[in-house]
Amino acid sequence: MWDTQRVEPWCRAASYALTLDWTMPKAFGGRFLTKAERDRLKVFERSGRVTNADAAWIEEVVALAHKAAETWRARGKAA
Repeated sequence: MWDTQRVEPWCRAASYALTLDWTMPKAFGGRFLTKAERDRLKVFERSGRVTNADAAWIEEVVALAHKAAETWRARGKAA
């Protein structure tokens, strides 16, 4: 998530995705998770136990969050 030389547990990835979803404005792609998806991430955040399918889903969520973050960062750079 932050550094290619460090591996983070899935519970941190879930927490990171929840944080990004909450902090980014909706106009730039934030708040993209449904209530059910947020609840699912909260379970992973607490337990840290995920299957391969869960891990793939969390990776998709983090990728969407990064895309939204890039859009938000680039908001004033488009000319």
